[in-house]
Amino acid sequence: MLKRRGITHNQKANTKIEIGKYFDGIPEINNTVFDSVEDKIELFGKQVKDGIITAEQGLDKLNQEIFAVIDKSISGTLREDEVFEHLGSSSLDPTKFNKIQNSLIPSAINKPSGGFWATPISSGENEWADIASEMGKSEEELASYLAQKFSFKFKEDAKVLVIESLQDIANLPRIKSFIDPLTQKEVTNGKDNKGNILPDWELISRYYDGIVVRINDG
Repeated sequence: MLKRRGITHNQKANTKIEIGKYFDGIPEINNTVFDSVEDKIELFGKQVKDGIITAEQGLDKLNQEIFAVIDKSISGTLREDEVFEHLGSSSLDPTKFNKIQNSLIPSAINKPSGGFWATPISSGENEWADIASEMGKSEEELASYLAQKFSFKFKEDAKVLVIESLQDIANLPRIKSFIDPLTQKEVTNGKDNKGNILPDWELISRYYDGIVVRINDG
C-alpha cells in the first residue's frame, strides 16, 4: 500500500468520508511538492471532525496553505509598471469571462481555456497582433479585431503568478486524472502522452488574479 508522509490513501479516503461536506471543496493534488498540504488536509480535517474549527474555517486555512506552497515554488515576479493589452474588445467586461477550465483539446492540452487573455506590451508593440494576422481572418475582420483594444495594469495588491521557466511549470499542481483525447486512456500522472506536464489551471485560478507566462521571453 502506498504511503505518503504518514497517511495512506485509504486512510485519507476514510477521513474524507467521515468529514463529508468539508472535503467536497478540497481538490486532489497530484504533485510531490504539495505533500505538506496533504498533511494539512489530515490536520484540518481532524479539527473539523472534532469540532475545533468549522468546515468553512478549515477550507479557508487549507486555501492559504495551498497558495503559500505555490507562491514559494515559483521564482518569477511581476515587472514594475508592466502594461498589458487585450485585443478584440474595446473595454473590460467581466460578465463576458468564461470560467477557467483545464483544456483537453489535443493542440492546447497544457493551456487553460476561458478567462481573459492579454499580452505584455514591449516598446508600445503588441506581439499578439502579428500572431492574429495568421489566424485566417479576412482583412476586414482582422482590421476590426486589431482596432478594438485596451490596456491595463495589475493593482498593487493583485495576486499574480509569474511563470518564467519549465521548472516553474513542474512546481505547479497537476491535473490528477483525465481521459487523454488522443489515446482515450485515463492518465493519472499529470502528464500527456508526450510527457508534457499538465498544470491544474482550475485549481491554480482559485488562488491567483492573473497568470503571466514568460518562458519564451528573451
